[in-house]
Amino acid sequence: MNWFVEKIERFINSFDTKNEGFSGRKLSAFFGVFISGFITAKYCTNESLNNILIIWLIFVAFCLGLLTASQIISFRNGKPEDNNTD
Repeated sequence: MNWFVEKIERFINSFDTKNEGFSGRKLSAFFGVFISGFITAKYCTNESLNNILIIWLIFVAFCLGLLTASQIISFRNGKPEDNNTD
């Protein structure tokens, strides 16, 4: 039970400027997954499920910083990403 109370306190401290809370990116991704899961379960049909899940996973990756807007634009334009550190 003490573990649960600690997690709740860290969650509440996330909305303050204290260092004891969770990070904003993790909270954004968590709420993105939570809300998208609810909306997907409530309103999606089987035909649109694949497209909806791809959109939500990209949103979560964007919230966590795993994916940037420039990477999306370069992928869409077909330009290869230059990872050369010469």
